[in-house]
Amino acid sequence: MTTSEQLESALRDVRLGNARRISQVRAVGVGAFFLTTLILSFLTEGKSWSPIVLPIAIYFLVALVFAFGSRLSPKILWLSRFAVPVFDMPAVFVIQLVNQGYSENPGHISEFSISIFVCLLMLSAYTLNARYILASMVIAIIFEQILQSPAIAPYGRIFSAVVLGLATWICVFAGRNRLELVETVVQANARRFRLQRYFSPGVGELLEEQEADTLAHGKDCELTIIFIDIRGFTSLSEQLSTREVVELLNSYHAHMVEAIFRHGGTLDKYLGDGLIAYFNAPVDQPDHAERAVSCAFEMERKLVTFNEDRSKEGKVTIKMGIGIHTGRAIVGDIGAPHRREFTAIGSAVNVASRLEGMTKEVDRTMVVSEATAQLVSKVPWAELGRYPIRGCVEPLLLFTPKR
Repeated sequence: MTTSEQLESALRDVRLGNARRISQVRAVGVGAFFLTTLILSFLTEGKSWSPIVLPIAIYFLVALVFAFGSRLSPKILWLSRFAVPVFDMPAVFVIQLVNQGYSENPGHISEFSISIFVCLLMLSAYTLNARYILASMVIAIIFEQILQSPAIAPYGRIFSAVVLGLATWICVFAGRNRLELVETVVQANARRFRLQRYFSPGVGELLEEQEADTLAHGKDCELTIIFIDIRGFTSLSEQLSTREVVELLNSYHAHMVEAIFRHGGTLDKYLGDGLIAYFNAPVDQPDHAERAVSCAFEMERKLVTFNEDRSKEGKVTIKMGIGIHTGRAIVGDIGAPHRREFTAIGSAVNVASRLEGMTKEVDRTMVVSEATAQLVSKVPWAELGRYPIRGCVEPLLLFTPKR
């Protein structure tokens, strides 16, 4: 899923969550008004408050339908986003219009209506949609002008429109800030996911702390590249079911990637039953060759444990080949704008792949180029001789660890 798709999904989830909150706030708010109206109607013996008890009761019942319906029905939840301008504003208008008909001071009713409309505008801000907020403002201004027409001077109606406009501007501004916050969080999570996919936790944390996006720019550097592959996987996969093949690869790769990350390596990509990893990018590692060789040794140990566990379960065991080469390559975020991968390209990567293939020819688990062996002198190497490698002008001197 691309970052833009993740952002759309996150905004949809936030808006649906907010729609549920709108329904809850509506039910609580209208319920509080209904309870207050009942109490005042009882205290005043029904002289001034009883006419609006029934309209508020109906409003409260519909609010409960939205509140509970939004939990049970996705359609009601989605439709509740539109409820403020098409339901709440008209309902408040009707209640206040009825209230004015029985009030000795209609002006007070219209003045109080402004505060209710402002609260509804704040509620509409939860939709995170400027169009809905603006629609609510227009409806609120129209209804407020009608309510104020019998008792409020023209300049008072102008001020009420200004107040509702300012409230709308604040709500739109707050909504945009919320959208920017969601976008920032999604982008940060997407970047963190990419770092976790390619880099060890330590390297990922280091890159995450940097202000500049290190992944966005190419870099020409010396790398030590590891290429590993399962021996005879094609014939092996024919003996297993699809589920068993997937289970085998997932478990195998999990062990290998753990070794890569433990030594600070970067996972380039999976190649079916194989994978490519490298050291010394994006973070400089002066001992990159030693890290790569140590990682390869750990991979061998992990494969032994992996096979022992499979053997105990009566499952087939596997063999692998490891090719290691040190050379210059270009690393960077490469690919289409919507589908990029942090990867290494160059002849050094190809040589590592060829060396892995040589493991079958020389019957060794690990084959290392002279360039790598010279940088890791602490390991006792056995010389295998010079072999022609496709893509190389001269035959390469190859080594394998002494056993």
